[in-house]
Amino acid sequence: MKKIGIGFLVLFLLVSAVYAEPKKNLIAVNLQDVELPNVVKFISEVTGKNFIFDDTLKGKITIMAPSKISADEAFSLFASVLNLKGYTLIPAPGNLLKIVPSGQSKTLSPEPGEGKATDAYITKLIPLSHISAENAMKFFQPLVSRDGHISVFGTGNYLLLVENALNVQRIEHILSFVDQPLIKDDPEIYQIKNGVAEDMAKTINESLQKKDKAGIAGDEIRVMADARLNALILIGSGYAKDSIKKLITLLDIPQKDMTGNIKVYFLENADAGELAKVLDSVVKGIEEKAKQPAQPADTKGKVTITPDKATNSLIVNAPAGLYQNLLGIIKDLDKRRKQVYVEAMIVEASLDKLKELGAKWRTSARKDGEPVAIAGFGTMDSSSMLEIINGLAGISVGGMGNFFSVPVTDGTTTTNLTIPGFSALFSVNE
Repeated sequence: MKKIGIGFLVLFLLVSAVYAEPKKNLIAVNLQDVELPNVVKFISEVTGKNFIFDDTLKGKITIMAPSKISADEAFSLFASVLNLKGYTLIPAPGNLLKIVPSGQSKTLSPEPGEGKATDAYITKLIPLSHISAENAMKFFQPLVSRDGHISVFGTGNYLLLVENALNVQRIEHILSFVDQPLIKDDPEIYQIKNGVAEDMAKTINESLQKKDKAGIAGDEIRVMADARLNALILIGSGYAKDSIKKLITLLDIPQKDMTGNIKVYFLENADAGELAKVLDSVVKGIEEKAKQPAQPADTKGKVTITPDKATNSLIVNAPAGLYQNLLGIIKDLDKRRKQVYVEAMIVEASLDKLKELGAKWRTSARKDGEPVAIAGFGTMDSSSMLEIINGLAGISVGGMGNFFSVPVTDGTTTTNLTIPGFSALFSVNE
């Protein structure tokens, strides 16, 4: 009797808390401290769904929903409440829904199927077309719930996802944007008409570097200059290239200064007058070719090259693009020429004069104050000695010392001749 009374009271509370409006099919739900099994019974009657659960389903819930909701919205609200209490819904064969603890959802997940997104756990095998499953798994791992599971399946670039249906729907939505073909960075040549390509590339790259340092996101693009064509090479996505082209349009405008195309180049090796004649011939050929309509506009225009002999420089008045071409020619021609240096020496040789170029030396030895030996180079007659001592002329360098007397006999007369013990002489005489 007591059990019947309690059941009648619960039924009375549910009927008074919830009522349906057939016209709009809306339900007002206001539950306070109601046991979960009783809430399951109520949701089953309202939505027509069949539930399976055991005696582990325990706890009370309170739902305050003053606004009227539909039956489907009531089911989603019920699934969220179960998830809050640590339970989840698992679809089962026979149009049934199992109520199990969330920790068992991975092992009890049903086969992949379609249906409305709810908090019920489902298993989904997601094929990827353009990104690798390994990278996708690392990317989505933080988005998977505590009781969910994500892994790489097989070798066919698949993601295996065991998760509640609502989260699966979110992940698939993000994948629709991430799993896209890579944008090809096709190079494109943009012709510069008024400015100098190298200067413009430097300005644009500095602007891009400041943008990166400021942390402003954007597509990556590379800008390089081709001095020969006076053009910019753009490598990046179509959107990034369009953005750079707008900047180029603002920079590539004619100069207001009428002397902007006049440049002075100082030569280091070539002769300014001769080189100006060569360049005039080159310019005439370029101007004839520039008359063709297919040629870029920056190769057209009057070009003058004037040499300044005082400073050995060239004054060039030409459009920027044409000047770059001429500059390359000037640098190639203004190089040091190869030279051969020959060193010569003129020498006048005379046999008679050579006889006067030489050296004479003498030396002697003494014992007890008397000379015992004399040695030297050259003749030893008295006239030679006198020439050595008294007959020096011209440029000479020499020295003598250790003088001693030598008796010289001429017939019956003997005289003493004082000579040095050693002497050396180097002379150059005319």
